[in-house]
Amino acid sequence: MMPVFQPTEWLRCPDHRDATLDWHASEFGWKCPICGHGYAITQRVADFLPPDSPLAGEFRERESDLWDAHASEYETERQRDPIYRACLEAAAVALDPQPGERILDAGCGTGMTLRQYAQAGMEIVPFDLSAASLRLCQERSPITIQLPVRGDLTQLPFASGTFDRTLCANAIQQLPSDSLRRQCIAELCRVTAPGGRVVISVHHFSVPKQRAGWQQENSRAGSPTGDVQYIYRYLADELIEQLTPFCEVESVVGAGLPLPYYWGLSPVSRRLEPLLRGTRYGRSHGHMLVATARKRADAASCAPQFQALAGLDRQPTERLSTSTKPIS
Repeated sequence: MMPVFQPTEWLRCPDHRDATLDWHASEFGWKCPICGHGYAITQRVADFLPPDSPLAGEFRERESDLWDAHASEYETERQRDPIYRACLEAAAVALDPQPGERILDAGCGTGMTLRQYAQAGMEIVPFDLSAASLRLCQERSPITIQLPVRGDLTQLPFASGTFDRTLCANAIQQLPSDSLRRQCIAELCRVTAPGGRVVISVHHFSVPKQRAGWQQENSRAGSPTGDVQYIYRYLADELIEQLTPFCEVESVVGAGLPLPYYWGLSPVSRRLEPLLRGTRYGRSHGHMLVATARKRADAASCAPQFQALAGLDRQPTERLSTSTKPIS
């Protein structure tokens, strides 16, 4: 469905998030009163991608172009994968949004997770790097959604405490460094209201990613190697550690359990999956990890805490793909 549009007061310049933007109706866009940078609505998407973001340059352009080219067929391929569908369902169940709440779906892609939880009365804001994916998201949404916003996960263009619930499903692992992944998590927490829920799903380090379906898509992805790269996989303790400065972590569960899928028992898997996610087996064998956290009431602003973390800029041994094939 078409998005709802209004010059929302909670949109911000990614570089000056304490300043309210000036709305220019004649230009159908906003201007930052501090730096003067303009942000326009182009083909039904508000473009808030900062020109000097940490993801600027070759990496950002490659990822954006790749996902734009891949958007139209991405969902068709994903719908065929019962493991991936189970991961989306687990993230939507953990989010548990209610009518009347404002929800951020960060890294929403074409909106597959959004359609798992969308209900009338919710104010849903889709956010992604790919403008093509955002347009498909708004076209396929079962309810009227807010204006889709294009931007950088590490510099969210929203005022602090804007959202009642924030979801980031299967996107953080694409960021190319430990410091950027930490900054993304800090930003997701910053834009969430105190007491609000944060749900993050990431690829799980403990399980090989066989039969994830990406190899079939690579030849059509449009990059020189055809790769849609998932370059990092998390451990549960690591995800908890990165959320803890800002939130009380309520649970980390496994999702997309592989064995029933490999046995060809996907209908059985759909019944067993919710029962096994929180068990030791689920946390050990889940294709993804899904963390549910609640932002602490005393975390009025995450920025000062993050600056201390970012200053350390520690670089653990990265679990990176050394192959030309993607880790999915």
